[in-house]
Amino acid sequence: MKRSLLFILLCSLFTFAFSKENTVVVFPNEVHQTIHSFGASDCWRTQYIGKNWPLEKRNAIADYLFSSDFDDKGNPRGIGLTLWRFNIGSGSHEAGERGGVASEWRRTECFLDSLGNWDWSKQEGQRWFLQAARERKVPYTLGFSISAPVFMSKNGMARASEPTPYANLRPDKYVDYAHFMAVVCEKLGLDYLSPINEPQWNWIHARQEGMQMTNEECCRLIRCLD
Repeated sequence: MKRSLLFILLCSLFTFAFSKENTVVVFPNEVHQTIHSFGASDCWRTQYIGKNWPLEKRNAIADYLFSSDFDDKGNPRGIGLTLWRFNIGSGSHEAGERGGVASEWRRTECFLDSLGNWDWSKQEGQRWFLQAARERKVPYTLGFSISAPVFMSKNGMARASEPTPYANLRPDKYVDYAHFMAVVCEKLGLDYLSPINEPQWNWIHARQEGMQMTNEECCRLIRCLD
């Protein structure tokens, strides 16, 4: 204990000895960049909170996230997000352990199945928060895809199963994947789409969904979306 206190004291003295006073000058009238929005995503817990938690608690959480109002004492009711990101699920939930994601908390449902049937009752908890954001006047919504639907992937999983820079997407499914994302965005009324999420990583671990992509593959998918 004494050694720990001595170490902390020495570190403090070292910091003070070598620190110097700095002055920061702010010019509020000079605009250098514009931040489009202040956002957050619904990964991963909202799919369960929005579906299963008591309505009172769900509304309280939504107020903390989305509200820009103030209480009677002038305190903000929430952090006032201006963009809400909706994770477009890949179906790792329906695939279970075969989907490659170990934790049930990080698996997602998919609006589309392998037979081409749409089910808009899926992702109920996430859709609840999407609606809660709109009711609290969040101006922008964005859909983002972490992985292609598992039945469009090369290995039937929502992640890669071997180290490779190439997408876990069957070559004949680019148009289908683009169509899937476009339909979801239209159905849910999303303002923006982020179709590729962190493609530089090797998504071979079972911790979550993910899909790497080369630049060429990114370009191909974006052209299909266009």
